[in-house]
Amino acid sequence: MPPCHDIVPRVAPHLLNIVKEHGNVCITWFGPVLRMVIAEPKLVREILSDKSGHFEKFTNKRLGKLIALGLASYDDIWEDFQNLTGDVISRTSFGSSFMEGRRIFQLQAEQAERIIKAFQYMYIPGYLFFPTENNKRMKQINREIEGLLRGIIEKRERAMENDGLSSGNDLLGLMLQSNKESGTSRMRMSTEDVIEECKLFYFAGMETTSVLLTWTLVVLGMHPEWQDRAREEVLSVFGKDKPNFDGLGRLKTASDHDTV
Repeated sequence: MPPCHDIVPRVAPHLLNIVKEHGNVCITWFGPVLRMVIAEPKLVREILSDKSGHFEKFTNKRLGKLIALGLASYDDIWEDFQNLTGDVISRTSFGSSFMEGRRIFQLQAEQAERIIKAFQYMYIPGYLFFPTENNKRMKQINREIEGLLRGIIEKRERAMENDGLSSGNDLLGLMLQSNKESGTSRMRMSTEDVIEECKLFYFAGMETTSVLLTWTLVVLGMHPEWQDRAREEVLSVFGKDKPNFDGLGRLKTASDHDTV
């Protein structure tokens, strides 16, 4: 039999029969798991070019609970960018509670490393229930993170109620202000919901922002003329002063072409 790329009739004849009978887009079962079969070239091209699947969700619910519900998968990144991004996210999330927020960031970074380590043993049934040093530390980190977040939330709520202080314009303040305006309606977030949102904000912001910073440096290295223009613009706007939000609006080259 001569070599041929048309292997489907021999390797997966059942799929070929399903497509012939039900069309190029149909469903089948892989044991107890429902699967969609797509044999339409245009749809296949669209699916393969879609980037949304690059940020995968956890499928293991027990691991997901230890780190954050709906967490995107964690990748190791350059330490300096990791620290820089963590500081920015801490201030954005907790404002005046920045140092406590930074501790949470450090714990979550350790948690991510330990969860990656646990993956190599996931083929062992019930592994997460074993009293290993790694498992015990992961649970301890989870308790400490939730305790710190709960303390920050309660302290901010007391300040809003007793002292009449503003909730602030950081992430935590915005969520608490939304709760205050919602009253007792079903739209109100529970403390657990706020905790999970803060945890997710750390990981979603840390990974994507750090990767973007890394890619920006790579592209600037490929186009040094843009790097020089951006540097001159930043120095002309801020000089030796610390960058601020108002000044960012005056940056044209750096803001319009930061990912070119």
